[in-house]
Amino acid sequence: MFNKDPLHYHTKVKFDQLLEKREKAFWFEINGVKTWMPKKCCKLLNEEDKTVYIWTKVLESNMMKAREYLKNLKKDKQKKLVN
Repeated sequence: MFNKDPLHYHTKVKFDQLLEKREKAFWFEINGVKTWMPKKCCKLLNEEDKTVYIWTKVLESNMMKAREYLKNLKKDKQKKLVN
């Protein structure tokens, strides 16, 4: 009999801080980037060890969007300083 691994599509993440918990999402700071993650995509949250398993597709997508947002903010600030 085959036993399916329930964490097969998840990535273990060590987060800096758990900033907020809401009914349907967690707000994490991961590697200095703050981003929301849906609770449905998170498993085995351990606040003491600061680890959580996050569905890999959602993790990559949300982190990419958050990094892009921060990159654009920096560009805007630089443009304002020049002008």
